[in-house]
Amino acid sequence: MSVLVGLICIPIICHAFDMAIHCRLYFHLSNDELIEQFPYDEYLTSVSFTDFDTLQEHREYLQYFKKSGERYKTIGDDFLYFLGEHFLKYYPITHQSVMKKITIAESYLLFDSKIQGERFLS
Repeated sequence: MSVLVGLICIPIICHAFDMAIHCRLYFHLSNDELIEQFPYDEYLTSVSFTDFDTLQEHREYLQYFKKSGERYKTIGDDFLYFLGEHFLKYYPITHQSVMKKITIAESYLLFDSKIQGERFLS
């Protein structure tokens, strides 16, 4: 998508879900409330469950999200756990979809081993 500004066409690149804006809007919530009240169904309609780069980016953002006055608690892993639960509610496993869910799980394992390898090398 692009926007015409005067005679210049400027491309617009944006994520389907802006985690930073969401966290700023709901900053008044505790970290636990932020995770529990997160709009997972909305998120799943705008971010693919297999978009590992975006999921990792959002996980890392939440992993280091800290509020003053609140004890430091990483919530990135909790976010992915709850997202997985909502994914299975939103897209339940059926006889017809079981192989696709296995393929998704295998993709997660491959991506995780890739991330672990990158951490090992750095």
